Amino acid sequence: MKVVMGQLNTFVGDVAGNTEKVIQAAQATGAEEGAVLLVFPELTLTGYPPEDLLMRDSLHLQIEIALSVLAEKLPPELYVIVGYPRCKDGRLFNAAGVIHNATLIAEYYKQRLPNYQVFDEKRYFSEGDAPCVVDIAGMKVGITICEDIWNEDFTKEICNQDIDLLINLSASPFTLDKKNLREEMLCNYFAKFKKPIIYVNQ
Repeated sequence: MKVVMGQLNTFVGDVAGNTEKVIQAAQATGAEEGAVLLVFPELTLTGYPPEDLLMRDSLHLQIEIALSVLAEKLPPELYVIVGYPRCKDGRLFNAAGVIHNATLIAEYYKQRLPNYQVFDEKRYFSEGDAPCVVDIAGMKVGITICEDIWNEDFTKEICNQDIDLLINLSASPFTLDKKNLREEMLCNYFAKFKKPIIYVNQ
């Protein structure tokens, strides 16, 4: 399966602009021969990190509009996974949605929320409580978001669910050594759990 990583230069708060960048990237990907899946980073639609913008009701209305626009304008044959905040039943989640054929076919809510150093996600988000394994072109794909994958026990649990591929949507502030830490961790997981990993970073 040909997977494309949409690592874009998004702008915090520009939901409409970020949505248009996703559509443009998807249209370009759809023209690539054999491309099946396009994956974007964590919180792509808001830009990263949205912080106190998440407390504005108007932002969440913009997200709902953006999801409708994506369903309408994304190439229907392409599977697209994108990150955004999502309000459900009075709670706010850090979400990843899978869009295919004009439909949101699956949605995952981040379960491990970092709350140390520069991270304060528990200020904004509720923890998800369910895994997400979705069929994409005949493959069982497990979806996680950022901090989820830094927890080895959690990663082992999702890898044990008979998946063919693990995808992680990530975003974090820049540090010089993080690239090496990521590569070491992901290679270690591959050696232990024997599952290919797509890690899409912002």
